[in-house]
Amino acid sequence: MLHQLLSNIARRWQPAKLAATPAERRAIARLRYQIYVEEQGDAHPDADHDARVLWSPVDDAPGSLHYYAGPVDRPAGALRVRVWAPGCAPPDVCARYGLARIPGAERVAGCENNFLMFRRSLRGTAAVATMMSKAAHDVVHRFGCHLVFATCSPGQLPIYQARGFRAYTWALADNSFGLQVPIVGATFDLDHLQRVGSHLYEPMRRLARVGRLPTDAPAELSAFIDEEEAIVADADAVEAALLAAGRTDGGGPLARLSEVARRELAKRGLIIRAPASAVVRPEGAAVYETYVVLRGSVALRRGPAVVATLGVGAAFGNLGAEGAPPSSPTAAVTAEEVSLLVLSRRALRRMRERSPEIARE
Repeated sequence: MLHQLLSNIARRWQPAKLAATPAERRAIARLRYQIYVEEQGDAHPDADHDARVLWSPVDDAPGSLHYYAGPVDRPAGALRVRVWAPGCAPPDVCARYGLARIPGAERVAGCENNFLMFRRSLRGTAAVATMMSKAAHDVVHRFGCHLVFATCSPGQLPIYQARGFRAYTWALADNSFGLQVPIVGATFDLDHLQRVGSHLYEPMRRLARVGRLPTDAPAELSAFIDEEEAIVADADAVEAALLAAGRTDGGGPLARLSEVARRELAKRGLIIRAPASAVVRPEGAAVYETYVVLRGSVALRRGPAVVATLGVGAAFGNLGAEGAPPSSPTAAVTAEEVSLLVLSRRALRRMRERSPEIARE
């Protein structure tokens, strides 16, 4: 009831606006610092701790647009969008998303969503969809963007998939937030947006009606978007991986899982594969997901010292904490190539509510 009320309020009173003045941008920089640094413990290199703002040179670069919701002096949320013309993607974007291996990407306009944030009371409400819809409508209408790129934490992937994004086969991003999954959305793929119930479907459909939606996507680009998936999210495949890991668990927790519990984990979790030396979770950062090692090993480090090494069957991360997410006392770094089962806070909460006996197991 309260969540729906907040959603309705957000939809009516939190219209997204494009920042056009120094005061608006300064307010966004303060909000970023409050959420990413103070709340989530992100050790972002561009944070100014004296001024309590988070802003980078990229924010002032040509092509960077800043949307926000709420009053100028205290915005409720914000989003940065970087846009580029065909063949003009910034070098850091090309590297982060592997654009060179996406056929046809160099021939279309694109954009990157970053720093999507809202104050805690509005997270998960219609305010988020309103912000993203406004930004998507603007960049497609003004710049003809075919592709929208972003990264998200593994536990957030199902949320972004419901918004129309897809994971694809490229290296996981390793940054100050920990492991991030590269995702892409195709603004021209109305069938997919409608099929998943994305909030982007209506604004893209309206643009199509007035001839402003890109219709000239290269055929090979459409095929790539349709076929490439990097994250193992199919429940049967996840269950098979859990079963295989249990055979090498040496009688550990995975080997002792009941069939019902294994199926429940497979339904609510997904699997990521990470290379050696990847920072899954930085020291001091807020912990949102729970990870279970299915293959390989993960080192827990405090500073340069390794305080523990976790093998197959070991779990780490947010192990059921309620309320504000705890800060990580150690960094979790892959000691070798690993496969990890990922469970979001929402997945664990639903498991506790609906299947408490399985959650205890």
